[in-house]
Amino acid sequence: MDPSLRLKSDEYATVHDVLGTPQGRQAGYVVASMRGGNRIVGFADTGLKRIYPNLGWLILVSQEERAALAPLLGLDHFALFIVVLALLMLTILTVYFFLHRRQRFEDIEVQAAEEPPTSGAAAA
Repeated sequence: MDPSLRLKSDEYATVHDVLGTPQGRQAGYVVASMRGGNRIVGFADTGLKRIYPNLGWLILVSQEERAALAPLLGLDHFALFIVVLALLMLTILTVYFFLHRRQRFEDIEVQAAEEPPTSGAAAA
């Protein structure tokens, strides 16, 4: 393939809209729907066009979304496991306090009625 053909890849067509903004010419990524499924397309401008007008290159990196996010899948599973474990522990703690720490107000009232009131004036 000859570089003079100036062929554009499918990934270039997906990031073309983003490249129109000044921030888009620096660096970024886009999640694009393509023939093989969703792909994450990262792009960066080399910045050489200002000095060398013939080197208006743009670097594109493309990878399947599932493959790019695979390292985070284990972290997602771990976080979900911790949340479920925390909810289970909270439920067990609530049940424990409900069953074992119940205060019976009837016992307090009966005990208060049986004890004679003591005051400093009555003792003297």
